[in-house]
Amino acid sequence: MPLAGDLSGFSVDEVVSLIMRGGKSGRLVLKDDAAESSLYFDAGAIVKVIHGRVHGPAALVSALAAFSAGQFTFYEDEQIAAPSMHVDESQLSSLSQ
Repeated sequence: MPLAGDLSGFSVDEVVSLIMRGGKSGRLVLKDDAAESSLYFDAGAIVKVIHGRVHGPAALVSALAAFSAGQFTFYEDEQIAAPSMHVDESQLSSLSQ
């Protein structure tokens, strides 16, 4: 069963940090009425992000800024075929500012 919740109770940064600190692998889906993003994790690092038509680091910055409300769902162990980046927790704070 996936981990799911409402972003009114948790910020995107809190959800992403929880996944990173847990060393989890899988796909985090963020949704609201206007947008959807997918963040892929491998052993706690973000390895691919899709936000609308934007991919990569720019998509990560957009996704972190876009969702102050909406829902999140984390599908653990969902595989990613072609990782395109590597962002760990120490790099995340500089991107989210």
